[in-house]
Amino acid sequence: MGSCDVFFTDHVHTLAHHEVEQTLACLELLHHSIHDTSLELWTDAKDRTGVMRLLKEADVVMKRKKIVVCMTTSAPTRNWPVENYISVCRQIEQKYDVEFFLLGAGDTATRAAKQFCAAMPEAHDFTNKTNLRETVAIMQLADFHLGGDTGTAHIAAACGLHGVELFASVRWEGHAMEDPSQWFAPWESPLQIIQPKHALPGCEHGCVAKEAH
Repeated sequence: MGSCDVFFTDHVHTLAHHEVEQTLACLELLHHSIHDTSLELWTDAKDRTGVMRLLKEADVVMKRKKIVVCMTTSAPTRNWPVENYISVCRQIEQKYDVEFFLLGAGDTATRAAKQFCAAMPEAHDFTNKTNLRETVAIMQLADFHLGGDTGTAHIAAACGLHGVELFASVRWEGHAMEDPSQWFAPWESPLQIIQPKHALPGCEHGCVAKEAH
C-alpha cells in the first residue's frame, strides 16, 4: 500500500498463484468451507430468449461450429492488431464450416468490428448489442473463443469453451508477480494462452508504450 496508513484486522497468508485462489483464501479465513472451485454463471429464460431472437435475425446457422471473437480489451497495449485476427479467422474458415460472432462494447470494439467485417462480411457483429448476461448466454451456445486478456476470456472459461487467449505481457523482472498471465489466466480452463517468451529491449521492468508493440 506504499505510504498509506492501513490497519488490517487479519492478514491472509496464502501461497496463491491465481486471483481466484486469493479469493478462496479470503472465504476460508471467514470460515467458509470450499467444496467446489469452479466458476459459475447464471442466465435465465429472458436472457436465452433474447439471444435466440438475435441469432435468428442474423441468420446464424446453428449447426455450424460457433467461434466467439473478442478483439479489444480495456487497454490499447493489450490489443492484438485486428488484421491479425482477420488472418487467423480466414485460415480457420478455409478449413472448417464455422460462424464468427464478434462481441465487445465501446467505441474501440465498434471500430475493430467494422474493420473485421469489411474484410469478412459473413461474420456476425454483435458488438454493443448484448448486455453482460446476454453475452454469457451467447457464449454458452458457442464452441470456441478467440480473444485477448479481457473479461470475456473468463466468461469463456466458466462456459467450458476451448480456444486461444492472447496475452501481451510476459515476465516483469524484479516484480513479486513475475508472470501476470498466470495470476489472471482463465481459471481451470482448456483455453490456451499465447504470449511472447521475452520482453522487448527496454520493457524488462514494465512497458510504457501506449500501443501494443
